[in-house]
This record gives sequence, structure tokens and C-alpha cells, in this order.
Amino acid sequence: MLVLEKANVKRSGAISMGMDGLNNAIIPGHATPEQYVKEITMANDGIVNQAAVLAYAVRSFAMIQELDGWGVKFQKTESGAFDVKKVHHKGAYVLPMPEGYDLKKILTRQMRRVGVKVSNRIMATRLLTHDGRVVGALGFRRARVRSW
Repeated sequence: MLVLEKANVKRSGAISMGMDGLNNAIIPGHATPEQYVKEITMANDGIVNQAAVLAYAVRSFAMIQELDGWGVKFQKTESGAFDVKKVHHKGAYVLPMPEGYDLKKILTRQMRRVGVKVSNRIMATRLLTHDGRVVGALGFRRARVRSW
């Protein structure tokens, strides 16, 4: 497996400095995937791909459990359950991450552990497919600018 990263995988992207929480955690007992789809649809005036949102919601809890197992620190109750917060009308979807600044380090370490290759400073522009599978990619490498 290969990751093409437009900057440096260790510190780029929207979570380069970490996160303080997941705003879309669907935890059994707090919310259902169907409730989440309804809330997100209402919050976005109906302009969402409900099938994609549902697919995400159905997989959310398993991914949170996996991240927890990798060492991502989520806020938990005294009993050890995920401490989900309510911000929408139905269901609770916000899961605080008190040490979210470590998220990129943890994800980078996990990629290394499972053998994912990383090519930094490459912007992917097109995926090449064959029989419905990705077999390659096109992109360009960002040149480093030097000032004298």
C-alpha cells in the first residue's frame, strides 16, 4: 500500500496539530447511524449524500475502537465508556480527545507498523483503475522553492 502526501505525512493536513475531538462519533447507546444521517441531513438543509453518510456512520464505532486500540486517547467516563457529548437534537456525537495533538504521530506510527509506504510532497491528480480496482496514480511532485 502506498500513501501519496501533498506535504509531509507527519504534520500535514487538517489534523496536523491534532484534534480536540471527533464531532461525528456514532457510539451505540448514544446514537444510531440512522439518527446521525437524519441530523446531518437537517443540519445541511438536505444537501448531503445520505448513502455515504450512512456508510460512514455504520463503520464509525469500529473505527473509534481501532483508534482507541492504537493509543488515541478519547475522553472516557469513570466506568471506562466513551464520554460522548450531545450537541444535536437527537443522539450524542461529540467524543472529546484530550490528547488529540498526538493523533498524527499515532497514525504515522501505525502506517509504518503495517508496512504502508509513503511518498511525501506528491499531489495525486488521478487514480488509474482496471476492473474496478486502483492500479496506479498520476500526480506531480512539488518543487522546493529556495530563496537566496
